[in-house]
Amino acid sequence: MPYRRDVFPGDIGWTTDTHALDAALVGLRVEGQRDHEVSVSGLGQRVLQRVTSEPYVPIHSLAVRDLETESWLLSALTGQGRDRARLEWQELGVTLLPLGMSFSVVRLPGALLRAAVKSDEPPTIGIRLAECLRGPVIHDPGFDRYYALVPTSSTPVRTAPGTHYLGSGTYLGVPRTDHAAMDMGPYDSYWSASMARPGALCTLATVFELALLGHVLPVDGDES
Repeated sequence: MPYRRDVFPGDIGWTTDTHALDAALVGLRVEGQRDHEVSVSGLGQRVLQRVTSEPYVPIHSLAVRDLETESWLLSALTGQGRDRARLEWQELGVTLLPLGMSFSVVRLPGALLRAAVKSDEPPTIGIRLAECLRGPVIHDPGFDRYYALVPTSSTPVRTAPGTHYLGSGTYLGVPRTDHAAMDMGPYDSYWSASMARPGALCTLATVFELALLGHVLPVDGDES
């Protein structure tokens, strides 16, 4: 299948040449983030994999969004902490980030969330989460838990039965920003719903409402 590359200025046409995409994406490297220079090789291939089912998605926009989101996610870390996290993303595909600073999360059992969106198909779940919550959600298939990223609250948070707000003092395994499909491995975390732009989070109210909706159907078990 050909892929559009007319998203690059002055470059109109189609290509399956990942080397050409790598070369075009070199310009996306952010000054001062040397590790991007190391990881740019092969980035074109990863972006192509993400748009296989969406051949008209602007490749340039996806890559820029991923880099900007990555920087925002790491903004609460020190320089050495950011270097470590980027290395872990590159080598492991996931890194531990502290909650309660840039963002916190609401943890939802998989069965509850699937009941709420009326689907057990990962692609459909991702689409419906994006529509309902309009914010990023991580899925950990190993433990079958979903984590909706929400703003950090300085006051006690009311959550729906079976869900838990996780903030300060907790760390979350956050997948690399381009891990946006359940195809990295059966137990690898991925972004079920990606962050539309840096800092665009779910609201506590919409997560609460979605979780309550999930209780309309039977749940296989709550988490305590």
